[in-house]
Amino acid sequence: MNATSYNHYALLRSIEDVFGLGHLGYAGAAGLKAFGDDVYGRADAPGTIPSVGRPVAPAPKVAAPSCATRRLARARRGLLGRGSLLASVRIARRADARPRLAIRLAGRDAALRIVALPRRGSRGQRVGPRSGKRCTAYGVGLARDHGRVIVEARAKAGRERRVIRY
Repeated sequence: MNATSYNHYALLRSIEDVFGLGHLGYAGAAGLKAFGDDVYGRADAPGTIPSVGRPVAPAPKVAAPSCATRRLARARRGLLGRGSLLASVRIARRADARPRLAIRLAGRDAALRIVALPRRGSRGQRVGPRSGKRCTAYGVGLARDHGRVIVEARAKAGRERRVIRY
């Protein structure tokens, strides 16, 4: 029997911890307890199933976020390789809402330039933050249901640029 009360946010937090991800929404609330030995195995007899006494797998180790500062590859014509400054860039579509651009920086601080191009031939409009901290995720709401977004991150060694069509 388990005396600790868990909810679905504790499950989400546990999954995020196993994969080394940041916590979303209420899963990141202070005081919320992720699953522990009381779920993965008995605390008084770790490594056994209570009713049978058979050994079980130990609780998974929580991985540290993989956001180490690495030496940047050499820039070619001022351009860095994919993933050097921008760990991920994607469009998150939500029901009954405008799309959202989700950006996660890799292991370096960078100057950001995010330009939304609503139609072909336009100069676009700058959206989002102008600078970003390493290992940080940023979200930018987009004004239109479709178009293009240019995301550019700059560091001393060069720049990384991605064009996203949505």
